[in-house]
Amino acid sequence: MARVAFTLRIDAEERAALENLSKVERRPANQLLNEAVRNFLLRRRPLRFDGSAREPIYRKWRSTMRLQVVAD
Repeated sequence: MARVAFTLRIDAEERAALENLSKVERRPANQLLNEAVRNFLLRRRPLRFDGSAREPIYRKWRSTMRLQVVAD
């Protein structure tokens, strides 16, 4: 899957913490953010399907997330 640029606005305190973690882990901040976003999305689950038109969209999204767990 192709990567695209994305602007993220975070507070200075979180930015400083990210920079420190990046130094400690010896990994780029971008890599840490990508991993954090991926983990967050994989944990997200709807409360329940209500039969709405969004259900097929959610199922498609969920299947693409499963494919990307191994990536990187």
